[in-house]
Amino acid sequence: MIQTYRFRLYSASKLESLMAETIETWRCLCNDLLDDRIENRIGAFEQKRLLTTRRGGNKYLGQVHSQVLQDVVFRLDKAFGSFFGGLSKYLRFRKRGRYNTFTYPVIRIGKFGRESKKPTAFRS
Repeated sequence: MIQTYRFRLYSASKLESLMAETIETWRCLCNDLLDDRIENRIGAFEQKRLLTTRRGGNKYLGQVHSQVLQDVVFRLDKAFGSFFGGLSKYLRFRKRGRYNTFTYPVIRIGKFGRESKKPTAFRS
């Protein structure tokens, strides 16, 4: 049986500012990837491959965990799939202060390093 743990974090001011910076980096990356997808018509796998070059040139992307950045590409691809399936409207660029969640897809928990297969979301 796979278990998922979800925690509400009450953090210190330093950690809170780090989480806010992570969310802002997530938002900026999402807007950049949406722009790339609209203008250049590239897919999710191509965008995941280009993340490594983007991380090298941007100090904020380098501070965020790589799986969080890959989850941005996954969420964007899922949103495009919903649009083309007729389930949602066309995607818009994300405004500042609208989102407060980011996801770590795999977290090691416990003494033996068991992995949680389901995503874990953190809210600031």
